[in-house]
Amino acid sequence: MHSTSLIFIAVLFVGSTIAWTVGPTQPTTPPTTPTTTPTTRATTLPTVDPSLRCDKDGEYFPDTTNCQAFYECIDGVKQHDICPDPLLWNVHVPGCTVDSDCSQVYGTTPVYCDNGSLTGDVDDCHRFFICQNNHWVGPLQCPNDLYWSEKSKGCVKIEDSDCPKVAKK
Repeated sequence: MHSTSLIFIAVLFVGSTIAWTVGPTQPTTPPTTPTTTPTTRATTLPTVDPSLRCDKDGEYFPDTTNCQAFYECIDGVKQHDICPDPLLWNVHVPGCTVDSDCSQVYGTTPVYCDNGSLTGDVDDCHRFFICQNNHWVGPLQCPNDLYWSEKSKGCVKIEDSDCPKVAKK
């Protein structure tokens, strides 16, 4: 590529001429485009603590150190979650309930159940749950003046109820 220069001529005095050259007005070499070299990063998958592995998505586990917390199995890994205040985790529901009996949190046994099984609500002697599709469904309500009996697996008169929260007459 050719370089173009400007030449200025000025007349300072009569009969004297001075000339000078101002540097190039265009680049003398073509512009370069910077090149980048792609970098490769090694991708390492996180390892999962074996105690946090689980078999069935949707399976729930109590947190044995926090009555307000629980784990849900998602993609084969136990995901930690916490019930909103003032609720506590209830393994019988499974779900967050008021006044849940925290003593129920004794291990990491999943809350799956046998279809057709029945269990009482630890918070309310008038309510119970039924197992459908290996999950507790409910709560269901006993008819008026009847109370849940864990022994009978049904709703009974107050004097026949074994619910610990029933005040016997």
